[in-house]
Amino acid sequence: MGHPPARSLIAQANQRLLDANAQAAVTAEAKAGAADSSLSGLANNITPEQAAVLALVASRGGMLTAQPELVNFEGTVAYEVKLTSGPIYIDAATGRVLYNSAAARQVIIVSSSGGHSEHESGDD
Repeated sequence: MGHPPARSLIAQANQRLLDANAQAAVTAEAKAGAADSSLSGLANNITPEQAAVLALVASRGGMLTAQPELVNFEGTVAYEVKLTSGPIYIDAATGRVLYNSAAARQVIIVSSSGGHSEHESGDD
């Protein structure tokens, strides 16, 4: 009589699994909240408005389509500034342009006469 029935052991094991999963969910939520607050805490040097101005200057003619949002761009806290010419990523700490999709889409073609013209690549 020293051993509990198998159903009792299974019920206890299932309860431990439920408790462990609940604790893991709470821990994951806490980590996600900490990551969100760390993004905004690291971005105090550049405001969203400044990021928009920097992106507009870098785009040479694009127009803002949404408010800049903080994102993680290749390990750097950055503003994603969505423009009609494509997104531009601005380092939230320094204001440096990390990626300019508008510039990346331009291809310079040198003609035989020595001049050049700009064309957009892609299927837009």
